[in-house]
Amino acid sequence: MVYSIQNNTAELLTTEQYLTKYPFLCPYQPFVDTIKNHGINSCKADIFSDFICGTLLIPDKRNPAEKEFCLSYYLSKDLLVLIEDKKHINNLETIIEQRKIMNVSSLPQFLFLLAESLIKDDMVRLQDYETHLAEIEDVILSGKDLNMNHSLIDVRRKLLRINAYYQQLSDFGSELEENASDFFSPADIQHFSVLSNRAERLLNYTQFLREYALQIREMYQSQVDIKQNETMKILTVVTTIFFPLSLITGWYGMNFRNMPELRFPYSYFILIGICLIMVIAEIWFYKKKKWI
Repeated sequence: MVYSIQNNTAELLTTEQYLTKYPFLCPYQPFVDTIKNHGINSCKADIFSDFICGTLLIPDKRNPAEKEFCLSYYLSKDLLVLIEDKKHINNLETIIEQRKIMNVSSLPQFLFLLAESLIKDDMVRLQDYETHLAEIEDVILSGKDLNMNHSLIDVRRKLLRINAYYQQLSDFGSELEENASDFFSPADIQHFSVLSNRAERLLNYTQFLREYALQIREMYQSQVDIKQNETMKILTVVTTIFFPLSLITGWYGMNFRNMPELRFPYSYFILIGICLIMVIAEIWFYKKKKWI
């Protein structure tokens, strides 16, 4: 797909189309190797005196382990080439057409609007994570289900990947905003400043969600500890109640011949009564102290 931008050209090509049409366009070998090997794994910009090249990795926000878009770009004064794989190129064309990105005044603005479009709805998707975390928190607080650790860990891992992505995107916008090689006009610099600021806000919100998830994790651990303490409390009370009975059992288990209680005909029943009185007295005492 070819777009005309103020007598300049923006092209959207697959990897095969790019290597066929522009085999020697970019002299920066790591960029060429990345395209050939489909090795896009970050958002970055490599700035030279007469061109800029780099990659944009857009993860699926609902499943950050999957890639929503992974494209390479080459930008010179009169040409912008976007290289995407066959799987996502049609979706990228749809975004360009729906957002009217081709109706811009410069190639850098085209690149800016495309990057901005790819993060346009990210705040809503991040709010879905916040809602999910709030639901996990409610379940933990209600005590209905304390087996939420795996779900919580899954959310934290996803937020970790998203956090790394926004950090890279923020750095990407900042590098272009710095305009170290005087490649951009003041208007273009302003655009990339906007992109960097938006990525920074999304980064801050993601970090807030990570801290929120950590607080829920600590609360979850506290609930687990409380439940374990309650179990230990019950076991301690039961052990304490039956400890005197164990003492009596051990006492009368001694095989001494001159133990007068052994020959008394009602010793067995008297001992049962004493044990019952002791258990009842202990239970009454513990309830009075609100230990049980």
